[in-house]
Amino acid sequence: MIWKERSLKFDQIHDSLPVPDFAHLTGKFLALILSFLVILFILIITGVIIQTFKDYYHYELGLYFATLYSETLFIIILYSLLAIFIQVVVNHKFLGYVLVVTFFVAVDFVYDLGWEHSLVHFAETSLGIYSDMNKYGHFVNPFIWRNIYWFGLMSAFFALSVFFSVRGTDTILRSRLKSGKSRLTRPLLIFGFASLSFFLLSGSYVFYNTNVINDYIDSDDLKEIQATYEKELKQFEFLPQPEITAVTLTMVEIYPETRNFTAEGHYNLLNTTSKSIRDIHLQLAPEQHLSSEYITFEGGAKLNGAYDKLGYLIYKLDQPMQPDDSIRMNFKILYDTKGFVDANSNTRIVFNGTFFNNSYFPQIGYDSGMELIGDKERKKYGLPSKERMMDRDDPRGKTMTPFGDNSGRVTFEITLGTAKDQTAIAPGYLVNQWEVNNRKYYHYKMDKPIFNFFSVISAKYEVVSDTWNNVNLEIYYHKGHEYNLTSMMNSMKRSLEYYTTEFGPYPYRQLRIMEFPRYSEFAQSFANTIPFSEGMGFIMHVEENDVDFPFYVTAHEVAHQWWGHQVCEAYVKGAGMLGESITQYSALMVMKQSCSNEIMQKFLRYEMDSYLLGRTREEKNEMPIAECENQDYIHYRKGAVLMYALQDYISEDSVNSALRRYLNDWAYRENQYPSTKDFLPYLEEVTPDSLKYILTDMFETITLYENKAENAVVAKTAEDRYILQLTVNSEKLRADSLGNETSIGINDWIDIGVYTKDDKGEDKLCYIQKHKVNNRNQVFTIELDEEPSRAGIDPLNKLIDKHPEDNIVPVQH
Repeated sequence: MIWKERSLKFDQIHDSLPVPDFAHLTGKFLALILSFLVILFILIITGVIIQTFKDYYHYELGLYFATLYSETLFIIILYSLLAIFIQVVVNHKFLGYVLVVTFFVAVDFVYDLGWEHSLVHFAETSLGIYSDMNKYGHFVNPFIWRNIYWFGLMSAFFALSVFFSVRGTDTILRSRLKSGKSRLTRPLLIFGFASLSFFLLSGSYVFYNTNVINDYIDSDDLKEIQATYEKELKQFEFLPQPEITAVTLTMVEIYPETRNFTAEGHYNLLNTTSKSIRDIHLQLAPEQHLSSEYITFEGGAKLNGAYDKLGYLIYKLDQPMQPDDSIRMNFKILYDTKGFVDANSNTRIVFNGTFFNNSYFPQIGYDSGMELIGDKERKKYGLPSKERMMDRDDPRGKTMTPFGDNSGRVTFEITLGTAKDQTAIAPGYLVNQWEVNNRKYYHYKMDKPIFNFFSVISAKYEVVSDTWNNVNLEIYYHKGHEYNLTSMMNSMKRSLEYYTTEFGPYPYRQLRIMEFPRYSEFAQSFANTIPFSEGMGFIMHVEENDVDFPFYVTAHEVAHQWWGHQVCEAYVKGAGMLGESITQYSALMVMKQSCSNEIMQKFLRYEMDSYLLGRTREEKNEMPIAECENQDYIHYRKGAVLMYALQDYISEDSVNSALRRYLNDWAYRENQYPSTKDFLPYLEEVTPDSLKYILTDMFETITLYENKAENAVVAKTAEDRYILQLTVNSEKLRADSLGNETSIGINDWIDIGVYTKDDKGEDKLCYIQKHKVNNRNQVFTIELDEEPSRAGIDPLNKLIDKHPEDNIVPVQH
C-alpha cells in the first residue's frame, strides 16, 4: 500500500497533486483497514458455514463481531500503524518487511528480559478468555484502556510517518527531515499532541491501577515471595497446632457486581496433641485484595507476629490450650477488588459464576503448598531440592490428609447472600432462604461431619431436577447450556447405582452439579456438591462413536463421594493412587456398562498416550504408582490403564470385593489414614497366585511393554471358516526412576484380538482372548467364524506399551 504509486511508476505525478501528506497516508491506512474488515467479515461467514456443516445452528453473530471487530481488529490496527511508520522511515520495501516481522517475533522475547508489564509489551491488549456465562466480564475495562494507550502511541507514530513521508525525489532521511518541517501544520501538531496526551494519560491510568492501588507482581516477584515464605516460615511447619472441628460461617455476602465478598463466622479449635499450645499460626490466602477485619480468640489473644505480604499471622493466647482443650476463634474477612491488575486477574470472583473454596478462609499453620517446586528455581534462591511427599511409613504423614494438616472432619454450616438474580450454593442441605434489601440469602447446613473442604458458588442459574432412590439430583446450569444435561444426569444415576451396589451406600440425601465459567477447565467433588466447568462438560460437543467426556467426568467426580469423602488417603507417597486411580477405575466401570470395547479402547489409548508423554517431561524422578508424588500423569493417566487392566485380569468382582473391604475398614477414620501399603494387601487377597506378578508389575515397579504385531495371514477352509496366523513380537521392560530401561524375561498372559467389519464397515472385535506370551517372537493360530480384517496383540491397550500404534496390523489373504 505504501509503495503502490512507486511500484507503478506513478509517484511523480501523484506527489505533484495538491493533496496533503496527512490525507494521503490516512487514505492508505483506511484502505488497508477496510480490506481487513472485509477479511474479518469473510471469516465470520466461514465460521457460520462450518457451524452449519457441523449441525450447530446457534449462530452467535454478535459474539463473532464483538470478538473479531474488537480484540483482533485492534491488534491489526496497531501493527498496521507500526508497519506504516517503519516503511516510511526506512524507505525500503523489503527491509521494512523484515523489520516488521522481526519486531513481531521479538515482542515475545520481551518476557524473557523480565519486562512483563503490559505498558512495555507492545499490543498487550487481550480481552481474556471468553465465558458464555460471564461473557468478557471484568476484562473489558483494562482492555479498553490498554488499547487507548497503544493506539495513542501508534497515532503519534503516524504523525511522525507524515513528517518523514516521501514526496517527490527527496528520499534521503536527512532531506526528508528538513522538508518535513514544512509539514508541521497546525492540524498535524494538534493531532500529534493529542495522540501523545492520550498515550500518557491512559498509560498513567493503567499504571495507577496496576502499580498504585494494586501491587504489581511479575513472575520473578512471585517466585521470590514463595522463596521468602519458605525461608522465613519453614521453621513453623511442624509446630503443634489445634485442629478445626467446626466451621460456622454466619454470613458470607457475595457482591458479584463489584467482585467483592465479606465473610463472618467462627471455628471451633481442639488441641488434639499431647502438648500445650500457646501460639496459634494462621494462614490467609496471600492475595492483595484479601484482608481480615478482625480475628479474636475465646479467652483472649494478642497478635504476636505478622508477615503481611505472606498472609501469615501468629497469635499468642492469653491462656495456653492444654491437651483436649477447645476454644472458639471468631473472624471477619474482606475481599475488596480495586481497579484492575496487570496480569493474573482474579477469575474466581466474577460478575456471573463466582466459585471459590475454603482456601479464602483462615487456615491453621504453615502451608507447604506455597513453596517453590522446581529445583532450578529453588537453587536460584538458595533453597535445597524439594522432596515432594513423605514416605509411606512416616507417622506424621499418616495423620495428614490432602485437605490439610490441621483439618479433619468438621461440622459445617453457612449462610450465603448474593444478588437478587443469582443463586448461591454451598455443601449441605438448604435450611432456609429469603430476600432482604433486594438480595437473596441461603442457609445451608450439613447433618454429618465433612472434611474442611467446601466451596461457595453464585451465578444466574437454570436448574434441572430428578431423583434416584430418594436422593435428590440437581444440575444448575447457564441458560442455553442444555447440550449434555441428559448425559450428566444419566451418569449421576448410573454412578450412584453402581457405587452403592458395589462399594456401599451414598452418605447424603442430595447430589448437585453446578456450572462455573471456563476460566479453569476441571470439575471438583465437595460433599454432595460438584462444581463443573462450562468448558469441560456443559458446552462440549460429543461426537457419535466418541468418548462421552461429560458422562465420564461426572462418574469420576461422583466416585469421589466414596474415594475421598468416605475413605481419605494419608498425604504420603502413593496418595494419588488411592485418591485418583481408584476413582478412575470406578468411573471406567460405569462407562463400561454403556460403551463398546472400541470406545473404551479409545479412552484407554488417550490415557496411555498422556502417561507416556508425561514421563518424558518428568523433571525429578518417575515413581511407581504406589509411591507417586502428586504426579498427575501417573495417578490419573497410568492409574486408569492399570486399574482397568487389573479388573480384566482378576475380574471386576474381585477388584470390587477388595475395594469394598478397604472402604469398610477405613471409612470415616480419624487421625489415621491409609497409604498404598495398607491398600495393596486387599488386592493381594483377591489375586490368584499365578497372577500376583501383575501386582508387582503394575503398582510396585515401572514396567513397560514393547508389543508389536508383525503380520497376520488368513486362509479360508472348506467349511467356510477362517484360519488366522498372527506373528507377534513382545518385550517386557523394567525402568528405574531416571528412565533407564532393562529388558526382563516375559512370561505373561496378554490379549490377542481380531477385528472384523460390521454392517456399517466399521471395525468390530470378533475375538479377544488371553494367550501365554513367553518368547520374544511367537506365532498364534486362531480359528474364526467370521472373515477377519485386522489382528494384533493387546488390541485394547490394557498394558503400558511404549508404542501402542503398532499393536494391530491388517490381515493379508
